[in-house]
Amino acid sequence: MTLIRLITLSLTQQFGKQELKRTPEPSPITTGIQAVKGYDQALRTKTSLLYIAIIEQIRRLYDRAAAKTAIELCCGPGFLSVFLAEFLGYTEVLGVDLSPTMISAAQANARAAGLTDKITFQEGDVTKLHSIPSHSFDTALFSEAAHHLHDLQMVASVIAEMDRITKPQGLVLISDIARLRTKTLADAYVAYTSNEFLKWGLNAHLEDFKNTIMAVWTPKELVTTIPRKSKRRWVAYTCRCLPFYQIIIGVPEERKEPIFRPIQPDSQNRLLKYLCDIWRRENGEAWTQNTLREWKWFKLLLLQFPKEVPIPKE
Repeated sequence: MTLIRLITLSLTQQFGKQELKRTPEPSPITTGIQAVKGYDQALRTKTSLLYIAIIEQIRRLYDRAAAKTAIELCCGPGFLSVFLAEFLGYTEVLGVDLSPTMISAAQANARAAGLTDKITFQEGDVTKLHSIPSHSFDTALFSEAAHHLHDLQMVASVIAEMDRITKPQGLVLISDIARLRTKTLADAYVAYTSNEFLKWGLNAHLEDFKNTIMAVWTPKELVTTIPRKSKRRWVAYTCRCLPFYQIIIGVPEERKEPIFRPIQPDSQNRLLKYLCDIWRRENGEAWTQNTLREWKWFKLLLLQFPKEVPIPKE
């Protein structure tokens, strides 16, 4: 996305009321081979910028020495689980997804990374976590998946369970794309990504992405799902100017500042280096340099100067 285009979309987003209504996805489960293939090839597309942002934010939020166990809900092809183990030092990671096709893809990715001794993937319903004991994990993730659930009550139930199964000193993180203000803005965002999907023959994934853009929650909607009786400190924020992405974090209640580490320089970001190698191999140097420029803007708007979303009081 060019800087001029970004500025134009940002200005359009700022003025006017929320006109675009939510349209739930046709199916909450991705099982088709071609659709799963699209998720499994995300690392070669700009979608991978979201992975960099999430892993970097976890690094800033949590003490690496204390981070041992994690659960990723709706893990999809398992990239975040793999990155937790490979780049943040987690030693026990559990990925859960309702789609058996996704679980197969995730297991293959763990094997390719040589991390099957640290990561387990299993088929399961994230709305039914009652069998997991309380305070089981140091970190609980629910990324790019809240929009799969039918209503906000279901989302709230999942986040409450995440709060329960995470240790008191642990981290809860929810992230997802955010619904933009108008259909025109949503279509422009889809157009921004569509060329990449079509280039790689990921037509089914493109259709799935179009459904996602219409099904995601607005930041004001998603913050209503934060547990009111939780003993954690919760913070919600989105990208400044163009709020197409949102993150909610729950940290220990006594922590004065939720984020206690600065953003690391790109030259020290091992995941970014890893992905740059993939980008150069799959897309070439020009595409890689353009994507790095977009990463700098995304990092600026979401991580360095985010827009905080007010959390409703009880």
